[in-house]
Amino acid sequence: MNNKHRLLIGFCMVATVVSCSQSEPDNVSENNNRQQQVQTPVKDNSPSKPIAIKATKHNVIKPNLSGKTTISVNGDKFIVEGGNLRKGSRVRSIHMSEYGTVTGAFVVVAKPGKIPNLSFKRKTKIAKDTFRVIPTKTDDLMSIYHELLLNESISIVELEISYQGKKSDAAHY
Repeated sequence: MNNKHRLLIGFCMVATVVSCSQSEPDNVSENNNRQQQVQTPVKDNSPSKPIAIKATKHNVIKPNLSGKTTISVNGDKFIVEGGNLRKGSRVRSIHMSEYGTVTGAFVVVAKPGKIPNLSFKRKTKIAKDTFRVIPTKTDDLMSIYHELLLNESISIVELEISYQGKKSDAAHY
């Protein structure tokens, strides 16, 4: 009985040492190996069978951009439906994939202590050093946006875009 206990304890110790000494496999290298195996065509000697390579790309839906313009406003990219960016233009945020409507107003944050000398249709102070300005002509808002960015007394310029969301058929109480 004594020999059996020694043999059992020795076997358990060897199994523990072997299992604890093996390093864990690297997940990144396994993923790379899987991609290489999928992309590598299998050679077949029969000339009548075509070689098929499996694509690793997921199904990507690409938006139809005919008649649309891509612009960069407010630190995000938008797709403008129609030609120029004007008041009432419908835009889609590429990052959020949401549709919005351009209101035609700009929110401007002035540098501390400097009041921007802006001549617009209406200028409303909404917070400390923050103004909402509405230009007189709203047929080309991108040129006005770039002019405001070049103004040295302004630190931040944002174009107002209204995101209404989808209207639901739910009952309102």
